[in-house]
Formats: sequence, structure tokens, C-alpha cells
Amino acid sequence: MSNALRLSLLGAATCLAASAAPAQSRPEPRPTQLAQHSPAASPDTSRAAPKDGTAPRDTTARDTTARDTTTRRAPAPAAPAQPTLLPGAGTIRINGLLQAWYMTHTTSSRSSFRLRRAELRLNGDLGRRVGWALGIDAAKALSVTPTYVTVNGQRVLADETVNLASQILQDAMVTVHAPAGISIDVGQTKVPLSFAGMQGSGRLETVERPMFAADRARGGAFGDVRDVGVLVRGSTLGHVDYSVGAFNGSGESQNGIDRNDQKSLAGRVVLRALVPGLQVGASGVYGGRPSADYARRDRLGAEAQYAAGPIVARSEFMSGTDGATHRAGYYGLTSVRARRGVDLVARYDVWDPDTHNESSAATARATDVLGGVNLALGGSNSAVQIDYQVRSFHGHLAPRASQLLLNVQTSW
Repeated sequence: MSNALRLSLLGAATCLAASAAPAQSRPEPRPTQLAQHSPAASPDTSRAAPKDGTAPRDTTARDTTARDTTTRRAPAPAAPAQPTLLPGAGTIRINGLLQAWYMTHTTSSRSSFRLRRAELRLNGDLGRRVGWALGIDAAKALSVTPTYVTVNGQRVLADETVNLASQILQDAMVTVHAPAGISIDVGQTKVPLSFAGMQGSGRLETVERPMFAADRARGGAFGDVRDVGVLVRGSTLGHVDYSVGAFNGSGESQNGIDRNDQKSLAGRVVLRALVPGLQVGASGVYGGRPSADYARRDRLGAEAQYAAGPIVARSEFMSGTDGATHRAGYYGLTSVRARRGVDLVARYDVWDPDTHNESSAATARATDVLGGVNLALGGSNSAVQIDYQVRSFHGHLAPRASQLLLNVQTSW
């Protein structure tokens, strides 16, 4: 065998031996190196098989659950929404009324826009037995009555008296709810006198109340008056409503101290049991005995209303005395729902500020004939009222006057 052949066989044998020998394995990195180089950097959860041959326990789920419990807790419940008004005790409710008027020219007034009412009322409860109410009318303008004397032939201002009813404070009272459905109001509130007087200003069928409650310049204060005192109200027999109270006066002592020792007793009772939709009632004020510092103020009236379907018909009569002056007035009103959101109204209204004196426009009997329409604006809380009325005076002591009244109002 030649040397070349021997060398070739020896090289082949060496290659076969090298391929049959086990390959030398590289050392396995330490656990810390796995943690550093693993993309997920998750802990090693491998376990050796138990000696009894059962499958090794996998605690991955347990560990993952424990980790999720720590990092993925259920969100805490959201805190309750805080009210915009935080009372010190009890609950508070807020109501209000805005009325903007436009009036055309008459013999006694110019055509004008007017902010008639800007009422804000707060009321609340302090438990089951005690409540309260506070109301203001920011649209009121304070008025005063001047007193003049003559000095050296010259008329000189001697004093000014504030008209208490012109102050913005309306209601301010504490209410105690007694058993048997009786409520006792202590403070300043409406004197229970006449249907028109007790009717809410935002619920009137006409722009203004009848003259016996609205013609204040000629003694029309037979309703919609407030005074300071105590009032007891409630219902009995399921169909009789009553209100009775004692006050400093019948409206002249609003938000003030009584100017005399007399107190006025006032009351109103309404019966609703004769015919469905019919209610009848009576109201009055007894001013007590007149004295040197007190001119007696008495009132007495009767009312009736029938409401059925789209029709409302109502009539009232009021009379009374202010000192030696006897006054009387009455009205009849009809309202018809022509269609949804549209009411047609008619009223005949008479007021006599002095039944024994017809000598001037200040004392003459006046008659109003009114027709109007009420339009609801997107619900019962907003409306437009349009009234056209013609006023005439007994004996033509003042010219006949016609006027257009427009009221845009909203309430909440």
C-alpha cells in the first residue's frame, strides 16, 4: 500500500471517531441571567416531579391569581353627586317666578315695559314636624308716603312713612305640622282672604287680579295681602279646607311692628262636596274695635268656582270698611281651553272704592271688561298672556281707557 493511500484511510477514520464522540454542552445560564434576558421577565414556575410519579403541581394559575388580585382590584364605588346647595340641616327646595310686562298707553300711564315680578322662594323641612319658608320679590320698588306742613306760608316736607307692603320680603315663616293634618304657620304669610287673593301669581287666568285686590291706589286691598301673625290651616271631613289666624293687621303691618294694640282675625273656608267640580267658600277679616290710633278694617266675601273639562267659571264678591269708608267689588270670569296650550279668557269686573261717594275719579265706581288669550310655551311652566281691557267710570268722572297688557312669564 502506498503512503498516499495510508494517509487517506487515516484521515477518514479520524473524522468518523470525531463524529461519534458526544458534543460538549455549553454551561446553562444562571436563573438571574434568565430573568435579565427573558422578554417577559416572568418568574420560573417549573417544579421537579414528585417521587410518587404524579404530575408536577403547576402553581402558575395560583400565582397569577394572587398577582391579579393585587394589581386589578375592583374599582371603588363612585362618590355620590354633591347637591349644588348644602343646607346645614334638613332639605331645601327652590322655586321662582319671573314676569315681564308690556303695557300700552292710558290716560293715567304711559306705554312701558315693566318687570312685574321677580320672586324667589326657598322652603324646606326639618324632620317630619317642622318646616319653613322664605320668599322675596326683587321687582318691588320701595315707596314712601310724605307728610307736609306749612311754615310761613310755605309747604315743607315734615316726615316720610315707608309703605311696608312695598318691601321685597314676601313670606318668612316657620311651620309646625301637628296631628290630624293641621299645619301652624308662624311669621309673615298671606292673610286668607278671597280666592283671587290666595291664588298663586303664576296661575292667574288674567295678567292682573281683579280690581278689589289690585287697584291699590283706590283702596283695592281685599286680597293678595300679607301680614305678621299665626295661621292654622288644614282639611276636615275630606272635603272642607279651612284657614284661620290672628295678625297684626290686614296687610298694613307687613314686615313691621304693629302700630296699635288691635289684632285682626282672618279666616277662609272652602267646601268641595256638593257637585263634582264645584267649590264654594267664604272669607273675611275682623279688625276689632276702632280706637284713637286704629281705624277699623273689616272684610267679608263669598266665592264660587266650577271647573269641568276645558271650562272654568268663577265669581266673587267682596265688601268691607276702612274706617268710615265702605268699599265693594265683584267679578265674573270664564276660561275655555280652545285647544292644547291655548286658553280663551273673559272677565267682567266692578270695583267701588267708596259706595257712598261718587264725586270724583278717586271714589267713583269703575267697570272693567276684559278679553284675553293664554298661550303655553313648551309646557305648563312658561306662558304668554295677552289681555285687552276697557275701563269706564260711573258718571263719566274719568275718561274711558283701553289698555293692552302683555305678560311673558316662567316659573320653576
